[in-house]
Amino acid sequence: VDYQGIVPGVEKANAAGIPVIALGIESAGGSYTFVGSKNIDAGRLQGEFMKAKLPKDAKILYLQGTPGLYHSQERLQGFTEACLKSRPDVKVLANLTGNYDRAEGMKVTEDWVQSFKQFDAIIAANDQMALGALQALKTANRLKGVMISGIDGTGDALKAIKDGEMSQSIFQNARGQAEGAYAVIKTIMSGQPAPDELLIPFESIVAENVDKYMKK
Repeated sequence: VDYQGIVPGVEKANAAGIPVIALGIESAGGSYTFVGSKNIDAGRLQGEFMKAKLPKDAKILYLQGTPGLYHSQERLQGFTEACLKSRPDVKVLANLTGNYDRAEGMKVTEDWVQSFKQFDAIIAANDQMALGALQALKTANRLKGVMISGIDGTGDALKAIKDGEMSQSIFQNARGQAEGAYAVIKTIMSGQPAPDELLIPFESIVAENVDKYMKK
């Protein structure tokens, strides 16, 4: 939950000779094996999608995760590197936090609908904010022509993609992470050194492949 706050615990485990596996979220210090997905890659997948799909001189809005959390920063960084740095024509009208919350994402988007007459996409750092944005756009009859991208591959987001209301979500493979952690445990039990990290890639979910993920 807190990659800074866990450091003393990791360091005490290190001193006691106890192996540490950080599953899903890294630690800011100490020695450990990270098993999970790099959040910068989730943002990068969103950026690659938008880079290819946005029209020339597009106007976009970004719903950021909770400020100060490293995954919020990394997801924004990945999007910026993959899209904005290579598409200088794309203009970010606003970048505000929705604190990973659906209701807050909806409220921010309601304000955006009042402030901006036209925009082409809303990129959100998770599905809950994306779904809040979707609800606000539907209520205001502003959904047509606006792409929405989120992260997590939640059931509601998959349904929205299937229904043509969202354009993309990024799947974080929790089962794959659990299997990866078990593989590291088996490595340690065999007496072999554990790797520094075992990465489980994020996966882009769009209309063309959403059925595969809905069956999982």
